Amino acid sequence: HTYMSDHHLPAPGRLGDPSCTLGSDPRSDARMVAALTPYRLDKHTKKVRESLASEPRESKLQFVATVEKALGKFYTFLFDDGGDYSNNLNNLVEHTTVTIKGIDDNDITLYIHYPRRGTHIDIQPSSPTSS
Repeated sequence: HTYMSDHHLPAPGRLGDPSCTLGSDPRSDARMVAALTPYRLDKHTKKVRESLASEPRESKLQFVATVEKALGKFYTFLFDDGGDYSNNLNNLVEHTTVTIKGIDDNDITLYIHYPRRGTHIDIQPSSPTSS
């Protein structure tokens, strides 16, 4: 008999492979990777990570706050119906929340996103119009 304990399964993501990226992780949805690759979000930002390693805690916190603010603008751009992108994520993705009970009778909110029926994820900038 072969038992699960007889097989070594690597830990998922960077726990099992520190070089794993959003683009190389087999769990990543290919459509998501394709949408984020033009913005280089499919790879590590190794240079920044290495330079921050020796910085004081306050510098790290300032960096995280700056990145969070920039990502907020990026997400607004991706989801903005009035932007230059006709295939923004609001048009391509359905989302819902579901609350389930945990084993301790606690509420657990699940945020579920899935492709809108009849769409494909292919975010490309719209062509500039001539005036």
